[in-house]
Amino acid sequence: MNYLVVVDDEESVRRSLKRALEREGYGVLLAENGDMAIELIKNRPQGIETVISDFRMPGKDGLQTLTEVRKLNPEITRIMLTGYATMAYPVSMILVISGFSFLTSVS
Repeated sequence: MNYLVVVDDEESVRRSLKRALEREGYGVLLAENGDMAIELIKNRPQGIETVISDFRMPGKDGLQTLTEVRKLNPEITRIMLTGYATMAYPVSMILVISGFSFLTSVS
């Protein structure tokens, strides 16, 4: 089975996304920060197809995390998620240029 990795420092967001994605038939792995996500990917180099990461997190932010994911495996789909609507446009422009997908979450 291929998996999606959900990276968010808020446990409630991780759990909500996991429930929703599993209802749709996806296998979901959770990481509370960028370093944890990178370790998951290194431990399952062939099993991860998508990483969904929060933008603002302590330590590695979402952009740093997804940039490292791309270096590890450019075939992994990378999606940035943020609840900060005022940041949506500038962040989306950075991400489009960087080759990432971008979603705004409902807070």
